Amino acid sequence: MQNNTFFEDSGPKNIIVLEEVSSTNDYLKYLLTKSTPLEPFTAIMAKNQTAGKGQRGNVWVSEPNQNLTVSILLSPHQWTVQQQFWLTVITSLAVVDALQSVFPADYHIKWPNDIILHGKKLGGILIENAARRQIY
Repeated sequence: MQNNTFFEDSGPKNIIVLEEVSSTNDYLKYLLTKSTPLEPFTAIMAKNQTAGKGQRGNVWVSEPNQNLTVSILLSPHQWTVQQQFWLTVITSLAVVDALQSVFPADYHIKWPNDIILHGKKLGGILIENAARRQIY
C-alpha cells in the first residue's frame, strides 16, 4: 500500500494506492470499520481490481493497470434521498466533462450513471450510501 497526498485549494487529501484489491468500495468500507477516522475525500485507488462492483450485484471487470478504479469517501450529513440521487447525476456530468476536456469525443450518459462512447459502455459510477446513526 502506498499513501500519497494530493494538494488542492481546500488542503491535502489522502490517496491510498493499492497494487491489487477485490473492490475499492469494499476496501473503503473496511477502513471505515477501524477506530481511526478517515479524512473526508480520502480516495482508494487500485492498479488491479479483481471483483469490482456493478449495479444490482453485477461484477465490473477491468484490465489490470489499464483502468481508473477509485472510491472516494464523501460524508454528506443529513442529505435526503433526492439529494443523494443528484450526487450521481452531478458526478456523471463531471466525468463526461473531464473526459471531454482531455479526450474530445462524443460521450453520452445512459442515465443516471453509465458513460457511453461509440455505443459501448466506457465506465460507470457506482455510489453506495450507508446511513450512520449519530449517538450523542
